[in-house]
Amino acid sequence: MPRNFLLLFAICLATAGCVNLGRMVPQPEATPAPVRPHSATEPSPDEAAMRDVAWLLDYYQHITRQSRASLENKFRQARRELDDRPSPRHQLRLAMLVATPGTRYHNHAQATSWLQDIIKDEQQNSTLRDFALLLHDSLDRQQQDRAKLNTLNARIKDLQSNNQTLQEQLDALKAIEKSLFERDKIEDTTKK
Repeated sequence: MPRNFLLLFAICLATAGCVNLGRMVPQPEATPAPVRPHSATEPSPDEAAMRDVAWLLDYYQHITRQSRASLENKFRQARRELDDRPSPRHQLRLAMLVATPGTRYHNHAQATSWLQDIIKDEQQNSTLRDFALLLHDSLDRQQQDRAKLNTLNARIKDLQSNNQTLQEQLDALKAIEKSLFERDKIEDTTKK
């Protein structure tokens, strides 16, 4: 889990760096958008998005160490916050909670839906969209891995069943062989 977190964090930082690097080099056909001055206390949209992503990564690390009861409380709180103040940060937070396997509220389809809403929103900050895309891809890989694991488990059960059938047949053949051997032994002693 920590390796996945570090990988996700590194990819997010690299993506954000590439996005910012692309903005530094003017594109030949694009006219630069007017830069809105920010006050010293108000972060730029990119800075705010990076803070959100950093907070979400910390939050993800935090929820991986929580009990199911604690996660359910966090789910209810996150659900209320999303209902009260819809925002990409709240959607991403709730998507991470809903995607947590083994919980009563686990819902892969809902998590994927919230992530797709952010990914498709062209007006959304690219850093948050990239983070949502990474999370979405991670959930898809987990879903594929679960499907493969279920298929392998079913195959193992089939092989165990076949093994049991073969063992029963082998035991039956051994019993027949033993009875034939004993019958031959009795016949040999009666002929003498």
